[in-house]
Amino acid sequence: MDDIIRKLVHDAMVLSFYRSLIALPSVRGKTLAWVQLLLVDEQQTAQLKLHALGPKVANPDDDSDVVTDDDSNVVERSRKLFKAAAPFFMNDFGLWIFSRSMVRKENDGSIDAAAQPAREFSQYDPLESLSQVPINPSSGIRCAEIFLFFAIDGNFPGDLCNRDALLDFLNSLNSGDGIRKLHAFTVVAGCVEATRKKLRELKGSHLTA
Repeated sequence: MDDIIRKLVHDAMVLSFYRSLIALPSVRGKTLAWVQLLLVDEQQTAQLKLHALGPKVANPDDDSDVVTDDDSNVVERSRKLFKAAAPFFMNDFGLWIFSRSMVRKENDGSIDAAAQPAREFSQYDPLESLSQVPINPSSGIRCAEIFLFFAIDGNFPGDLCNRDALLDFLNSLNSGDGIRKLHAFTVVAGCVEATRKKLRELKGSHLTA
């Protein structure tokens, strides 16, 4: 079941969540970033918590339409979501195996054009196992695969071109001043079991799409 959920995250959920936020007036003219993380999650703490948290912005409990002229409620929900989600992927940087980032500056409000990077981003599979569902997990280590989307004022430090720049950015947002730069945020996570050999190959690596 883990592998089926992970495939669903790649094929549908990433694009669906991002499209709903890209349409927001508050995101027009902002700098957008997509981030993919793979971290060891043997107790499923990160994957289960983040999977439950993510829909709160894209599908708010009050059933209101997020695409409105006044989307300050979505901005506030995004900031609260980041504060709630951050501990599950930031508490222990040592568990990060792999990270990837892509930055798009000055979103012009074109939903299709802005959503295209999300489709391209989610198609990349660092474990090269999406075509093998279901996978025999007997020799694997349970990991969480996390996709994050940000829309902020200004530029991302170093355009998130390496692991240190990504960590600096996440830490800067996780502060009183930094969080006010955030105008949209969502997260979706899946679970996968990876071989020790593959995790050794990926460990500490960061790709800039």
